[in-house]
Amino acid sequence: MKTAHKVVGMNYTLRDDEGQVIDTSDGEPLEFLQGHDNIVPGLEKALSGLEAGAHTKVSVKPEDGYGVHNPELMVTLSRKQFGRHLPPAGAMVELRSDDGHVLQGIIKTITDHEVIIDGNHPLAGKTLHFDIEITHVREASSEELEHGHPHNPESEHCHGGCGCGSGGGCCKDDADEACERESGGGGCCGNGHGGGNGAGNGHGGGGCCGNGHGGGH
Repeated sequence: MKTAHKVVGMNYTLRDDEGQVIDTSDGEPLEFLQGHDNIVPGLEKALSGLEAGAHTKVSVKPEDGYGVHNPELMVTLSRKQFGRHLPPAGAMVELRSDDGHVLQGIIKTITDHEVIIDGNHPLAGKTLHFDIEITHVREASSEELEHGHPHNPESEHCHGGCGCGSGGGCCKDDADEACERESGGGGCCGNGHGGGNGAGNGHGGGGCCGNGHGGGH
């Protein structure tokens, strides 16, 4: 069965190398538009052609997921730049340069004088282990094909799934901004390659399954 350009629904559980659960659809199937980079390429390739009812296990290497950890995305700033509003270690922050370039990252270390921020996606450098159940396969609407992701009929214009809350989501164009706000952003199966942290940093575009290699931080 050819599933290219069709909407595929799946239940998934994502684990790390130690078998710890990173994320799960928790019985609410996530939808993606096959062939439109809604999920990480290694997972999308493995699921191509599967029909409703199929079960499979997929391991995705970093190169086909969120990429290897890029040391160039480690940023050291003066603690003084944060003033009284320094978030705690582990918090996600958004930095904007003078030229408008945006980097989202996680505060890794705070010293008396410096704050070290990791702009890599949290799953960069990790092998992703998925348990997948394909729940349904349906034809995509012309609007879904135009926008490049599924729409959730319950919210008029929002993709189904793309959950896991890393930010960004599958929405790519201006018409989808409301969808991004409503969904809380990409998540583990969202498209993390796109708009937010893209190339090497998928915070702004998705989460665990999301396509984290896209256009810029």
